[in-house]
Amino acid sequence: MKSPPKPFPQHKPYFTISVRKLLQICFENGMPSYEKVQATDRAVERRIIEPFESNLDACKDIFSWEYCNTKGQPLTEEQLQDKTYKDFEARYIKITFRSNYPVAEYDSKKHSKAEKQEQKKAKKKKPVKK
Repeated sequence: MKSPPKPFPQHKPYFTISVRKLLQICFENGMPSYEKVQATDRAVERRIIEPFESNLDACKDIFSWEYCNTKGQPLTEEQLQDKTYKDFEARYIKITFRSNYPVAEYDSKKHSKAEKQEQKKAKKKKPVKK
């Protein structure tokens, strides 16, 4: 079993995720896809972008967010003017957790020890033949 990644590297108080990846999750959970919206009323802003941003805004007590480039750099003025769905989908989201919100630290050494112990226990337990 793979160990989960550390939530926040020590040198960055934020992480980035692609809008495309977040949209995949939204589409899997009931948001209409771009293709479906284009086939009906073509209201991409109202049916995809606004709900997407609204859902991120709903988490304001937990984290702040902003559009950015791949490594968390702010968008340029030109990028801010780009309003097409393709431009929207190509962006990234920079998420910064609030300092008062508890974030569990991940201890890879502790986790790997626990994994090894579980594997040993699983090997010792053999199915009982009747």
